Amino acid sequence: MKTLKSEMAAVTSEYDKNDKSQENLAKQNEVLTKQIELQRRKVEECNDVLAKAIAKEGENTKEIQSWERATNTATAELNKLERQLDANNSTITESNKKVDDFSETTDRAGKKINSAADGFTSAGTKMTVGLTVPIIAAGAVMVDYASDLSENMNKTSVAFGDNAADVTKWSETTLDAYGISQSSALDMASMFGDMGTAMGQSTSQAATMSMSMVGLAGDLASFKNIGIDQAQDALKGIFTGEGEALLNSAVLIEI
Repeated sequence: MKTLKSEMAAVTSEYDKNDKSQENLAKQNEVLTKQIELQRRKVEECNDVLAKAIAKEGENTKEIQSWERATNTATAELNKLERQLDANNSTITESNKKVDDFSETTDRAGKKINSAADGFTSAGTKMTVGLTVPIIAAGAVMVDYASDLSENMNKTSVAFGDNAADVTKWSETTLDAYGISQSSALDMASMFGDMGTAMGQSTSQAATMSMSMVGLAGDLASFKNIGIDQAQDALKGIFTGEGEALLNSAVLIEI
């Protein structure tokens, strides 16, 4: 049991103390399952020895009271471990439900856009060729955007865990605030978030930082009249150590 406790300490030390990611909880559950199995054997042995002691010595002796305390302590520890395992499983289930909800929402959006695109294409066949081609192209762009948005929502869910919903809600405002589409904002935020958590940030800290970085990228692109991809690459240099792009942007600002 001491070895398993040290194993649990090693697992939890890999993550922020508030980290509730599925990876962290799954690793904890592996150790918890082994701890529970061992603790159950301990409780069974305590109960067995207690029963034998009562049969031999009778009740209310010091030895019996000592074994009763040992049995109660072992049982309480088993209950504690089982509650922790149940809590972890509940969190994992809730996280999976959120991912499923994201997927269901994006699937519905994709179906609506596909339906609209089909309507455009159908209407286009009744018009001249000069109108039909642009309309079909517009429908294809809409379908591609729905696919990209769904993919970037999934990236967001993986990158930010329990904080993904906050980032997704924020992304609905980026087009008006920074001129960045929701899909592009989620893509950039996920990239900055992955870099932040890799440097030791919690998913909550990474979410706050990533939303700020996306806003900064939008401001930089607008201020210097450069592409959002160029602004993103410049800010990415903060994490990668490749500061040339950011330096060039600074020089442009200076000029």
